Amino acid sequence: MLRSDSDGVLTIGFSQLGAESDWRVANTQSIENAFSDNNRYNLIFSNGRQIQDNQIKAIRNFIQQQVDYIIFSPLEEDGWDTVLEEANEQSVNRL
Repeated sequence: MLRSDSDGVLTIGFSQLGAESDWRVANTQSIENAFSDNNRYNLIFSNGRQIQDNQIKAIRNFIQQQVDYIIFSPLEEDGWDTVLEEANEQSVNRL
């Protein structure tokens, strides 16, 4: 079961790695456009500033806020297992 509010608005947590390239800036803009208020989303954005630990902290913050979905755009492939297990556990507990 999702935590959408009474109006059906879903809350999305998005952790971007940063804004170091035109691609990242365009990716962020695309996410912001897709998950806009007009499209019935509440987007919570976090800039990781090129540091994986910042993104992990942001994801944990999203878990605590009980967002409906978490999106992140990582640089590194490794190092996500623990926080993703935490997110999965939280989502299972919410069902």
